[in-house]
Amino acid sequence: MTAKLTETNQSVADRLSEFMKLKPVAMLGAGVSADCFPKSWDELIQILSQKMGIQPKSTTNLNRAQELKDADETKYTEALREIFTKKPEELPATLLKLTQLPFKHYVTHNFDRSISEARGHNTGVAPQEQFYPKIALADCTDGSVTYAHGAFKPDGEIEDIDFIVLHTKAYIKAYKNNGSYSCFAYDFFRFVFKNEHILFVGIGLNDEAMQTLLEESSRSNSQKIILFPKGRYTGEHKVIKDLHKRAYNIEVLFYDAVDSDHSGLTSILEVVHNRIVLEPKIAQNTLQEGGIWE
Repeated sequence: MTAKLTETNQSVADRLSEFMKLKPVAMLGAGVSADCFPKSWDELIQILSQKMGIQPKSTTNLNRAQELKDADETKYTEALREIFTKKPEELPATLLKLTQLPFKHYVTHNFDRSISEARGHNTGVAPQEQFYPKIALADCTDGSVTYAHGAFKPDGEIEDIDFIVLHTKAYIKAYKNNGSYSCFAYDFFRFVFKNEHILFVGIGLNDEAMQTLLEESSRSNSQKIILFPKGRYTGEHKVIKDLHKRAYNIEVLFYDAVDSDHSGLTSILEVVHNRIVLEPKIAQNTLQEGGIWE
């Protein structure tokens, strides 16, 4: 049975139900999947080291990861996949609900293997996903874990790959281009922001490069919505709304989180799923059954 929504959340559900008719892209951040993974680089490298039975000598995390990869690439890859593979019951309820909705693509700039797993659990078939790593220019010192799954090739095709941009050499190749916003990752997001309708969930859009690309796409005809939990930004709601609307042409929707696990958002998504997926199916089945008896 669908939970009863607050007035605020009912309004958000109504807007999202209408927005889904545009077949938007879902851009999902760590806010909907962060609990799935190690919380920091230090923790990740420590777990990797234990699983591989190797103690790296380097002092920085990128170099420690490079050291582990160079020591045994097969073990390194197997250990990473084991760390970041979760059973359906371990995935956040909000993420499972999000991946039930018929988005055109799922995009992330964090390590989010969980998106594939949640989608696969719901449908049995993974969607055509377009992921690319976090695009911060800092040398991966913010605790983020970066990942690419089915990366975009320049001609628009999806390259069937499954790798983690974690160690030094891959990081430089993926992120660095003399500090400009014209490398592969930026070009990918620039294309998405200018050409797709987008729903941002679990993401703050605080990254400098991300904001630059959003400003570039602010005059496009695509619609963008971002969801924020009401209360987390107490006293700043108007500032956030004004900034996103003025600078990036993004519609901001605040929802009642209800509990610390954001069950309010989960309930909103359940209502949207019922409206745009389940109810049309029921109506279609009813018509087909009626046809038999005519």
